Amino acid sequence: SLTLSAANDVLGGGNIARLGQRLRSEKGWSYAITSSTNGGLVQQYWGIETSVQGDKTAESVAEILDVIARFTGVEPATEAELARFVKSESRSLPGLFESADAVLAAMVQSSAHGRPYDWIEGAPARLKALKLEDVNRIARQYFTPNSFTWVLVGDLSRFEQPLRHAGLGTVEVWDRQGRRL
Repeated sequence: SLTLSAANDVLGGGNIARLGQRLRSEKGWSYAITSSTNGGLVQQYWGIETSVQGDKTAESVAEILDVIARFTGVEPATEAELARFVKSESRSLPGLFESADAVLAAMVQSSAHGRPYDWIEGAPARLKALKLEDVNRIARQYFTPNSFTWVLVGDLSRFEQPLRHAGLGTVEVWDRQGRRL
């Protein structure tokens, strides 16, 4: 949904989003961190992706959890953050139709979602109609760390013990061949 996209953009839409500000700008532990959703028709995947300094893996997980807790609690999205999303999305609309392939892709996507082919023409109005309270409600509904599955790849000796003590739930270790150890 557009509302979920807006909430996602505030949280992890790039280096100016909250996760990027914390891990890259404030901590200097990551070059980039993003969150995204696949926009599926039935179920949607939402995830966070980053690379961090190996010795800061456990601390990075704790910082990510803190950013999400604040976003879904005492520091919800602001009007300025929503306005930044609306402006960015509005400015990107013409680029969706730069080629015949792009027009066809938009038509296929509209069809897959059961929308009329001219659905995209209403995008500016839908963007302007986004409400901050809806963005914050959807963030609280979907960004729930207790439902996360964390997949961490790297030198296990550098982060296994701190993660086991972090209270994130069961820690499983798998080898490169996909066997649980």
